[in-house]
Amino acid sequence: MASKTVTIQKVVRLLVDVGFASVILLVFGAIFSTAPLSASNLVRGIFPFTTFSYWYVNTYVLLLLIAPFLNKIMRDLGEKRHKGLLIFWGILICILLVMNPFVNATVYIGHSNGIVWFAFLYMTGAYLKQYALRLPKYGYAVVGGCSLCALVVIELISDKLHLPAQMQLLENNSIFVFLLSLSIFVLLKDVKLSNQKVGNVLFVLSSASFFIYLIQEHVMIRPWIWKQLHITDFAGSWMLWVHFAGSVLLLWPIAILIKFLSQKWFCLIRPLFTKGTDWIEKKCSRLAK
Repeated sequence: MASKTVTIQKVVRLLVDVGFASVILLVFGAIFSTAPLSASNLVRGIFPFTTFSYWYVNTYVLLLLIAPFLNKIMRDLGEKRHKGLLIFWGILICILLVMNPFVNATVYIGHSNGIVWFAFLYMTGAYLKQYALRLPKYGYAVVGGCSLCALVVIELISDKLHLPAQMQLLENNSIFVFLLSLSIFVLLKDVKLSNQKVGNVLFVLSSASFFIYLIQEHVMIRPWIWKQLHITDFAGSWMLWVHFAGSVLLLWPIAILIKFLSQKWFCLIRPLFTKGTDWIEKKCSRLAK
């Protein structure tokens, strides 16, 4: 996103996708789900951005809106100051706040679902894409492997350590999860598929995965999905993982269908807001210069 032009139309497209999917799922849930079609669920289904269930969408939209200003800041910083800012920012969030037993990091940065963390990840990804890597790729593999081992050890012994709740060692914005994610990003960012057909299939599946998220977190659908999984029937059995994987895979055709219908709907209503979005983009581009 840092190397591309972020337009208001992209924001509108995202909102249309979420709104369209939410209303379709609301209708399905009203027919088949055990969740009551209360006034609260009706409002949350028609206006999904009012619910915490879609926190990722809300924060991502905010990131899209401020991305042009972040891009300007990064252009003005240059490589040295950009790296220095990321190091300071990363230490502040991942260590001094998240791992501090005397501080509740959520009060300051809104946890790992807030715009502060999203903006940090955005600027980190932009740095890695724009500037040459100082560490060879096998070094990132070592860093990622050590971080993964640390997370496994913490998970296994966390109950015995009785650590304060403020020390969020396994959260998305902990230093270990960040280093693991960073390593995976670096190792995979230049991977290219020689088979075009395989690439096209992966593109369809990856783009539809966002709609799987919308399905799973929908206020009317989530209770229905968990009821269909029958988790208690497979508790303690290796078949639980098979059952779980199969249930997730079954959602992909539904997600692809909703994505296709949403694209058609967007094409129909796009002329209604094109002039307005163009006007807003011109105003925003002037502010970001």
